Amino acid sequence: MTDKKNGTGRTEIRLTGVGGQGVILAGAVLGRAAVIYDGLNAILNKEYGADIRGGDVSTDLILSGEKIVYPSVLSPDVIVTLAQSAFKNNKKWLRDESRLVYDTGLVRFEKEELPKGCTALGAPFTALADGAFHRTDVANMIFLGFFTAAIRLISTEAVQKALADLLPPQSGETSGPDVNFQAFELGLKEGEAFSRA
Repeated sequence: MTDKKNGTGRTEIRLTGVGGQGVILAGAVLGRAAVIYDGLNAILNKEYGADIRGGDVSTDLILSGEKIVYPSVLSPDVIVTLAQSAFKNNKKWLRDESRLVYDTGLVRFEKEELPKGCTALGAPFTALADGAFHRTDVANMIFLGFFTAAIRLISTEAVQKALADLLPPQSGETSGPDVNFQAFELGLKEGEAFSRA
């Protein structure tokens, strides 16, 4: 399902945010889905800032239908940014063919800041989580659903199975049944509009 047009099928993804937003977990879910359930090769690299919460965090994920020879991201095809500081620190990687996925409620930029051919798409992941579930810690699950539907690199079924592996369903008075999966489904609906565009 990788989509890069360079003949190798290699797609480079950089997920960025701040500590506490679930960026590392999102990368782990996508990597597991790609390898175990979609049969792709993948490499995941994580980088943490000095602060556990609130510091810069990034996860680089490389996907390929072939053997991955070089294990580092050189020129991301997709950059995800879930915080303003993450956008500021990573916009230098954007290029004409890039796709930028961002939290529209937390990240602001002028159109002129993006390369001419760069595609930007997003939704207010954190606000949606707060509005639908009265908690913001599932914003990364909404992002995962959005990313899956809009970017279409990894199948929905694979991501759902990886989520079930890594995040057993939650229940209880404050979270409701299967809140992570409900948030993922909400994100899928948000992303479907972009997948049809």
